[in-house]
Amino acid sequence: NSTCPLTRCCTRWTEITKDDVPVQVAQSFTAKYPDAIPTQWKKDRKGRYAADFLRNGKTVSAIFDASGKYQDEETDGPDDEFPYDDYDDYWEEGWYD
Repeated sequence: NSTCPLTRCCTRWTEITKDDVPVQVAQSFTAKYPDAIPTQWKKDRKGRYAADFLRNGKTVSAIFDASGKYQDEETDGPDDEFPYDDYDDYWEEGWYD
């Protein structure tokens, strides 16, 4: 099984409200990023939560599990970082959850 190098594009995230975020996840976010303000919260089908926020003009996603444990951070890059000419090639190679 392959792990997708581009979690954001192949993990299916659902936008949620801050009221739907577990307290421990919100507290972990605030502890790790005390100066950041989430612009969006999301949840994936694996039960992970992501908080999007801006840093240096780029959108950053901080990912936590349901208990609030920090998992990963991803930063949006230029579109040309996507290693495929189109999404059909991407799916054909099996890069998805």
